[in-house]
Amino acid sequence: MEADSTLRPRFMVIGAQKSGTTALFEYLSAHPDVAPPTTKEINYFLCGTLHARGLEYYHSHFPAPDPGHPSRVTFEASPNYLTSAEAPGRIRDYDPRMKLLCLLRDPVPRAFSAWQMYRRWTKRNPDWFFEWIYECDREIGRDRYVRRGPCFGEDFEADMRFELEVLAQGRRTEMPILRHGDYREQLEGFLACFPREQLWIEDQGRFVRETRAVLGEVEEFVGLAPTDPADSDLEPVFVGSYRREVPEGAAELLRDHYAAANRELFALLGRELSWA
Repeated sequence: MEADSTLRPRFMVIGAQKSGTTALFEYLSAHPDVAPPTTKEINYFLCGTLHARGLEYYHSHFPAPDPGHPSRVTFEASPNYLTSAEAPGRIRDYDPRMKLLCLLRDPVPRAFSAWQMYRRWTKRNPDWFFEWIYECDREIGRDRYVRRGPCFGEDFEADMRFELEVLAQGRRTEMPILRHGDYREQLEGFLACFPREQLWIEDQGRFVRETRAVLGEVEEFVGLAPTDPADSDLEPVFVGSYRREVPEGAAELLRDHYAAANRELFALLGRELSWA
């Protein structure tokens, strides 16, 4: 593949999982100066097996330049980058000027949303997680993760208590949920590789409430021309918005679990987010 045969991503949506990244991807893909990738979650900088395929594989996911539209740019959105220890350094090595977009959601309903998604996937294929791990990085063995029991998905609070017990032992479960909400630790990995001004961080709740304003801020941050989309173009595209409320016992358990991490996050950001 020739060096200039495809566009190179100018910015990335790096997370967080279950925090509106699909909506952000869809809105950005509709911008007249954006040519989206062929798939949302490329995961090239996450998965060792994909990263080993090299840049020709990575660049195959992006469109060719349009001579009639030379200002057109591309991007990618892989929300699991945020929790990856390897992704920040790999992205920096690829392009140290990369602009990074990150939406953060209240970690309690985020965990409940992830649990419902995993429950649905597990009903279809109980081994999906280990199959994904094998495809993502074949050097990671099954024994790195504690297997969840056959009753996973029946009781959210029980599943969270089990995960907390495993974490207290210094181990991790398959289908990890709670670590995805420890945003401070994850952001520090990226801030160790990129200057703060290259990382845009916003509250997912504000994105839902003030979609037009937030998109305007994103456009300015990544250098896109401002747009004024019609209201019909801003109809909600927030997928996986499960309508059940978080059970109160589980909500209290997770609020306690995340209390210290949230304080550290707000201190890192220099401001509180909507779930403070």
